[in-house]
Amino acid sequence: MSLSVEHFSLSIGKKMILQDISFSVSPGEVVVLVGESGCGKSMTALAIMRLLSEACVETGRIILDGNDLCRCRDPELFRIRGRDISMIFQEPMTALNPLMTIGNQVAEALLVHCQASHIDALHIACKTLAEVGFQGASDFLGRYPHELSGGQRQRVCMAMAIALCPRFLLADEPTTALDAVSRLHICKHLRALSVEQGVGILLITHDLGFASAMSSDQVLILRTDGILESGTKQSLSMFMHHDCVSVSADFPASFRSSLPPDPSLPPVLEVRDAVCEYVSFPSSSLFPFFAVKDVSFSIRKGEIVALVGESGCGKSTLMRAILGLETLSAGSVRFDGAPIDLSRRKVQAVFQDPYDSFNPRHRVDRLVSEPLFLLDRDRSLCSAERAILVEEMLELVGLSASDSRKYIHEFSGGQRQRISIARALILRPLLIVLDEATSALDVRSRSHILSLLSRLSSHFSMAYLLVSHDLSLVSEVADRVLVMKAGRLVEEGTTAQLFAQPSHPYTRDLLDAMRSLDRG
Repeated sequence: MSLSVEHFSLSIGKKMILQDISFSVSPGEVVVLVGESGCGKSMTALAIMRLLSEACVETGRIILDGNDLCRCRDPELFRIRGRDISMIFQEPMTALNPLMTIGNQVAEALLVHCQASHIDALHIACKTLAEVGFQGASDFLGRYPHELSGGQRQRVCMAMAIALCPRFLLADEPTTALDAVSRLHICKHLRALSVEQGVGILLITHDLGFASAMSSDQVLILRTDGILESGTKQSLSMFMHHDCVSVSADFPASFRSSLPPDPSLPPVLEVRDAVCEYVSFPSSSLFPFFAVKDVSFSIRKGEIVALVGESGCGKSTLMRAILGLETLSAGSVRFDGAPIDLSRRKVQAVFQDPYDSFNPRHRVDRLVSEPLFLLDRDRSLCSAERAILVEEMLELVGLSASDSRKYIHEFSGGQRQRISIARALILRPLLIVLDEATSALDVRSRSHILSLLSRLSSHFSMAYLLVSHDLSLVSEVADRVLVMKAGRLVEEGTTAQLFAQPSHPYTRDLLDAMRSLDRG
């Protein structure tokens, strides 16, 4: 039995989201769905899971085992979700329950569908967490989502989805928060589920290298007017030239500034011997856990520095410490020669999970204009000036002025990330910290944003600290690269030097994994 979408259309109000789309996923088959941000990829998955808002109007059929899911009532859908069809959601922090431990969240489907004992369910949960890349998985069972990195939360969502080995798996950007080594591991595991256990997979992704490495059986490109083209892995190179997924010819191949940063300029950011230490109570360990240990580096005006490393290595903790959102156990962070708490107006951030970083009760105009309240009273803007500036920022990142009156839930993941970037840019800061800022964007949108950031860096001498798992992006953008592992910086150098002659074994592992994914 296959999972079939037949002549399915979806609209919200007067806006058509999906129009007459049809495709099927058979057991053991991997179908890849790609397309630019906002084209309806995630809405397709939500429609299959029957998780649509009541405001949605739909026509067509979604068939599983001869049953039309569009006509199923809630009790029947409760039996199907998790057992027959599971989904890995795009934004892990909003998909996880902040009040439940990781172990209980992974075990939940087993308790509901299999009537397993709590101990047995936790045992299977621990095994599943190990399968998706958690070393010492039993140590994570009692932790909560906020205690994990973005990449670790993504893997928890994956463990929840596959714990029961469903017949069909919908994976919405399952590796955006993962480093190259972890992506390669997940790629192999998902493919094993497909080949060895006959799981049908609908993979929604912007990463065509990952799609190729998955040995996809079918590739679909989606726009709001339906699926435009389809093919096999052998024809995947053809899709690289499609205007939905390829880099526009208007954008340069490299976004790094042609003029290197002036070494005589004073550093805009100085991190010296930074330490972030955690002590868990109760704990069986006599020693504290160091998320960041003796980290030192600096960034000059106009410089783009990338921070790379595996999920859970301490990158996001270090980023929060730089922003003054995390207390250092030792060491110091100075911005433009002053402590960070005196310089907040000059530094802004784009966080990894765009939806989690916004207040869902506020419209976009208020969300984007929030940093303006950091301005001195004598420089504050009137409401009309704020509105004009917000609309200018939205258009700058590829959205429309009319989007300012919408709420954040009305946008796709990629569009939310562009709104995050608009909010960070509105004060024209001297430093922007970008935590996986382009991971939710398709290649075309990513190129637009990178081109924009490059121009702003050159024009305003704006510096960037780019926290990223995407080494191909880092090679295009960064002037220097910092490599982090287990809370420490293990290697530092210019981008050209580090990619050509990495000195640390871990850096070589990251680059080898990236090249394996690129080769498919």
